[in-house]
Order: sequence, then structure tokens, then C-alpha cells
Amino acid sequence: MFTTAQAMNIVRPVIADQLQQFPAFMQISIAKFMKDQGGTGGATSRAPVFNSGNILYKTSGALFTSFIKNDPNNVYRASQSGNQFTLEYGSKIPYAKIHEYGGFIAAKKRASSVKRNKEVWVMSQYFWRKYMETKAPFFKRIALSIEVKGGVNMRARPYWNPAIKDFKSNGQPKFEQAIKQAIVLAVIDLQNRTRN
Repeated sequence: MFTTAQAMNIVRPVIADQLQQFPAFMQISIAKFMKDQGGTGGATSRAPVFNSGNILYKTSGALFTSFIKNDPNNVYRASQSGNQFTLEYGSKIPYAKIHEYGGFIAAKKRASSVKRNKEVWVMSQYFWRKYMETKAPFFKRIALSIEVKGGVNMRARPYWNPAIKDFKSNGQPKFEQAIKQAIVLAVIDLQNRTRN
């Protein structure tokens, strides 16, 4: 039989190792709340349509992939103090929060337009350029809206909080079961090694 100290020496490294699997479990939940159709809503990338729904479209996939462990935009820190484990997990992508909660993105500054001899919003210039390249009304609507409002209103399309709820109901039991199985295997392995 093992002492408590021996048991914890078996359990701690197993839990630390299993925490490395957490991002994979969480990504399954996150994927449920991002539409795989892309920001184009099924249209070509040169002529997107406006997303008027409540689900976040994956355009480049950068936000979704930022939840993959070791992605440059991923936040993953696991630490241990005694028998306490702490896990920090998320995304460094600046627009992750605005997609979750919605809000207003203000145009940062004005730039001088040589052709029109007046100041214009940098953000609207970008969308006017895209409109000129594609003739897609989507870009024209955004450019005009920026000129009127001085920025863009982003609708909340939650993916993170629903993913956490989904993980707690569906992923967490599987994750905990995987940890329990790993602990049992580690204990059996130690017992076999100590018998020999």
C-alpha cells in the first residue's frame, strides 16, 4: 500500500501531464459555436455577404486556431503549488473579446486623402479600397457606415461562454475520466515496478 505522500507523487505528474490535453477538449466545445462557412456566408471571398446571424463565422480561422496549444496567439499556462493546479487558457487575438461581447470599434485616426483633399477615416479607406477591388456592396456599406459613425458596431456573437458551459456538460466528464484512467495506469505501473 502507498502512503499519502507516495500517492501524491504518483498523482501530481499525471494531472500535470493530463492538463496538456485540456486545449483539445476545449476546442471541441469552441468549434460548436463558430460557423465553418467563413465570414463570406457562402459567397466568394471577393464578394462577402454581411453576417446578420448570432453565430460567429470563421473567416481566416485565426481566432479558432488561437485556442490550439502552442499557437503563437494561444494563452496556456499550467502551474502547480502543492496539491493545487491552476490553468490559464485563452486567446491573445485582440478581437476575441469584441466578438464575444459585441461593442463599438472606433476608427483610430484620420488620414489625409490626397485625391479628395480632406481628412478621412483610415478604416473607411480600407473598406473603400476593398469595394473598388471587388465591387462587393458589403464593403461599400461598411465604408459608408464608418464615415457616418466613426467606427463599426460589432454584434455580440458569443462563442467562449457557451463553449465553457458546453465543456462543463460534455467535455469535462470525459476529461476527468481520462485523468482518472491515467492515474490508475500510473498506480498499476508503480505497483508492477515495486514488485519486481
